[in-house]
Amino acid sequence: MSNAAPSDWTEPFSDCLARAESGDVIAARDALHTIAVLLATNNVHPQTGEPLPVPPNVRNYLARALSRMAAGVDANKAFHLKKPGPRAWSHDDKLRGAAMVAALVKEASMAVDAATAEAAHQLESLQAERKADPLGRPVPMRGRKVSAETLRGWYFELKDELAQRGL
Repeated sequence: MSNAAPSDWTEPFSDCLARAESGDVIAARDALHTIAVLLATNNVHPQTGEPLPVPPNVRNYLARALSRMAAGVDANKAFHLKKPGPRAWSHDDKLRGAAMVAALVKEASMAVDAATAEAAHQLESLQAERKADPLGRPVPMRGRKVSAETLRGWYFELKDELAQRGL
């Protein structure tokens, strides 16, 4: 599970909620983390100290999940945290991996195959570094090994989305 909420550059939170509702277990976990931050009592306006409002889409997501629980559905299922055959990778993971490849293709003028191999190597090195990090920073890709072939697939799958985001 990710230690950070989905960031602005990876996806709007409404997309994360939609993917959670569709059964993406990893997105559902990320969504709950972000919702916990939104609902925290220390989530206040820096100048006024007033609690920040909870967006309507978050209220609706919680209302639907709580209604399912009230109807007798297990909490893990109500929040889409349990599903047979969960997706292996979150959209955030795929997008981050594809963005690494795109950056190497664009900025280092590498061929796609060379860029995917280099991105896989960089991820492996960063994972090893972060696992030994005394600050406990999040480990990319939840510490799972990502092959160059997987990164290549993500790059081509998300190439249009990366272009739309200017990456």
